[in-house]
Amino acid sequence: MELEWEMFTTTKNEGTRADCQDNYDYFKIMRLSQFYSWDYNTLSSYKDDLLKAKTEGYNLVTYKYAYMEKSTDLESYLAIENFLPKISESRQAIQEEIIKVQLQMLEDFYSLYPKAKEMMRITYTKDDTVNNTSYETYLRGELSSYSEKTMIAYASYLI
Repeated sequence: MELEWEMFTTTKNEGTRADCQDNYDYFKIMRLSQFYSWDYNTLSSYKDDLLKAKTEGYNLVTYKYAYMEKSTDLESYLAIENFLPKISESRQAIQEEIIKVQLQMLEDFYSLYPKAKEMMRITYTKDDTVNNTSYETYLRGELSSYSEKTMIAYASYLI
């Protein structure tokens, strides 16, 4: 979580720095609540991704948000697309299957707890705007930033 925080807080964006980049306590709650549910194999692999990125001088959190722009701000995405690691068609297909499973899990959660949906972000990429990003788009951006090893570990964990 600390390695990811370093990347998150130094991610550059258009315009001004986002308020959340200075809110360590909130970041910690959000990320640890995710990481605590992961199995050891997925956590270990993602930690390796973060360490490799730090050693080689790139920022996985920046990649995550850049991939998300494909849906939220296509013009900006097209300007940076060539600087991002390419996602193969086979990998993209696996990611889309993971997303499909997680979206169904989220819909199942909403059916059990309908009031919770009102307090959460929008669900689907089709509803994205520049100022409102969906769960689906965040998930796609995050999966795209993982190494292939981590993405496969995550898929196994999810199953």
